[in-house]
Amino acid sequence: MWGCQRYGPSIDLWASGAVYAEMLRGVPLFAGATDIEQLALVVRTLGTPNQKDWPEVRSLPDYNKIRFPNARGERWEDIFPSCTTRDEISLVDGLVRYNPAKRLTAEEHADLPC
Repeated sequence: MWGCQRYGPSIDLWASGAVYAEMLRGVPLFAGATDIEQLALVVRTLGTPNQKDWPEVRSLPDYNKIRFPNARGERWEDIFPSCTTRDEISLVDGLVRYNPAKRLTAEEHADLPC
């Protein structure tokens, strides 16, 4: 996101969270036709990133190149079907986070109830 050039396991965990969310919802979580549209959907869903939650966000190469309206974000409970369990939503929430340092790790993911 925003031109980040460093990729590690946390990117794969984000992707697994997005795929899992798609399986639960039956539709993609961030179904943008372009990278900018997709990023706008991320911002609308997660809310505008801030330095408190993700201190490095403003240092990303493209952060100041693209502006989106401020967004509060959506509640996960409001975008999943009513049959989705709290554990399922919690897993998506733990994986689909802006700050890679605050995402679930593979080890933490493995410890969650099935």
